[in-house]
Amino acid sequence: MLESRRYSSQGRRIMRYRVLALFLVSAAFFHNGGLLLADNWKTVAVRDARLGPLQIARLAKNKMLITDQQCSQIFQPYVEPEMSVFITSDSILNAYHVLLEESVLRLEMANANELGEVLHFIWTNLDSADREVQGDRPLVEAARRRARIVVGTALRLLDHEIPQADEATAAAINGQVERVEKAEGLFKPAWLGAADEPDLLAIDYSRFKPRGFYTANEALSRYFRAVSWLQAIPFRAEKDEELLAILLLGDCLTPERFADDKKKQQQYAGFFDRCREFLGERDDWDLTKAAAVVGGELKLDLAAGQLARIREALKTEAARDGQRPQINDQIAYPGESGPSFRILSAYRTPDSVLFQKTLNPREFLRPFPTGLEVCIALGSSYAAHCLDDPQRDKLIATIEQSKGLFVGTSLGAGYYECLSTLFDAPPAGAPPFMASDVWQAKSCQTALAGWAQWRHTWVLQNKQVFYYLCEEDKDKPVGFVEPNPAFFRRMRELADRTASMFEQVKPQDPRVMYAIVDLENLVRVLESKVKSGESLDYEKPSSREEELACDTLMDLMKMRRRDMEGPVTTQFLSEALAKVKETLHSARCGELSDDFLKGRGWARSVEGPLHRL
Repeated sequence: MLESRRYSSQGRRIMRYRVLALFLVSAAFFHNGGLLLADNWKTVAVRDARLGPLQIARLAKNKMLITDQQCSQIFQPYVEPEMSVFITSDSILNAYHVLLEESVLRLEMANANELGEVLHFIWTNLDSADREVQGDRPLVEAARRRARIVVGTALRLLDHEIPQADEATAAAINGQVERVEKAEGLFKPAWLGAADEPDLLAIDYSRFKPRGFYTANEALSRYFRAVSWLQAIPFRAEKDEELLAILLLGDCLTPERFADDKKKQQQYAGFFDRCREFLGERDDWDLTKAAAVVGGELKLDLAAGQLARIREALKTEAARDGQRPQINDQIAYPGESGPSFRILSAYRTPDSVLFQKTLNPREFLRPFPTGLEVCIALGSSYAAHCLDDPQRDKLIATIEQSKGLFVGTSLGAGYYECLSTLFDAPPAGAPPFMASDVWQAKSCQTALAGWAQWRHTWVLQNKQVFYYLCEEDKDKPVGFVEPNPAFFRRMRELADRTASMFEQVKPQDPRVMYAIVDLENLVRVLESKVKSGESLDYEKPSSREEELACDTLMDLMKMRRRDMEGPVTTQFLSEALAKVKETLHSARCGELSDDFLKGRGWARSVEGPLHRL
């Protein structure tokens, strides 16, 4: 069994695995395909597994042992093993997660390109969104300005240019971009509301710090900041300006805006809905809901109280079961808030809803939850026994009442159903140690490891405030397959379903993202050189960025190394900059041809990783 630890070092994710030596100590012990008598197993354990006296005593008592041997890869103990190996739930689960994360990465590559296109479409349509809105022009302009600040900040975070922004709006956008990129501290800008509003006291800017695979390159980091920004800023129905702002934004995505371009309409609708089958329902109303409220066209007479009537209708709808958000991700005083929208909504995951219940300050006096709560919800009696809390009985009762949260039709619900089989009673004929507390502890570690990896993969889509990290456990030694047929059956079904779902959404060719990263670097270098009047010297680049820019420029302009000998003039760079920007726009719109990508440094395998399962 292996214990996986993830951490980030200089922007790279590194994985370490701790070997768990698992032996059967009863009448016999298997080693290298041979059957040894019980008297011989200690000799083998000392000679081949290099166990000490205390470890041997613990192994004899528990029939399993976690050692301090470490491997760099999950599969390493299975390659020409010195001893017999286990095929366990731990190793299979980890393999699934490695391939799942790569698949989600490719999906997010496509989303990163598409987000900028969607936001530009919205920005362009905002000018005419009030064409049928009558009365109270100051309110209309204030609402439009709020909408522009939120959308414009996201565009700038994506490193896109913002057209037609007045000085005050541009200043507000620049201020937010700076704070989001810094990702530190608590602050509430004046345009977001008064400082003493109980349902929104401040924004925690640390939530915008990229995590997980979004640190792999600058393009993904920018995408993370932009999405988490759009998820964080509420448009509260109780506030006239905020409600009107989200309705103006909703008008930008109504069917009339697409005329006869049904393909684009379906493409944009799919962007907002792309993760629903994976994770379930969104926790907040998003821009597609605002567009549905608007209908065909936003027609309002503000003087006649029509905005108030929309508010009352929304409050009535929010009061229905399942309509109101179940997870609070704002810095606010306890209390029930009114309905609100986000441009993009994070998803209502069962663990986050569970923690919202077990951290309810009106019911429990505790600052943080524990991962054991997830195991209890999935059926672990051992985890319930281990839970140490002054309000233990009340806490367990709350968790028991919340088990239904983990049941559903999404891929996530199927994943939790698979994990729950780890806590089933051992099948008939299973080794006795599988009924022990030690094995139950191992099962909890396996489930918590998988849960942590699942959250790590979907970190941008999970609605959350707190992040819970658990160590992971993985398996090795004595030749048998873990006798848990229910787990392996569910795991096979889950893998098949996951592969099928990614086949349907068709994650982006990863070469496009690599091309965008290189082209964006080239644009930055060229703009800097043109502005300063400096030349670009391929033979003596001043930085790694300039060296990469020269390589990209040669690819793009179909030049050879000798064409770049000596400094390149600023006039040439100015002409090249226009062409590079045009190519970058095509890349962001997904219009790069396969011929363009072939033979360049962007050529990568495009095989779907989950098909390797």
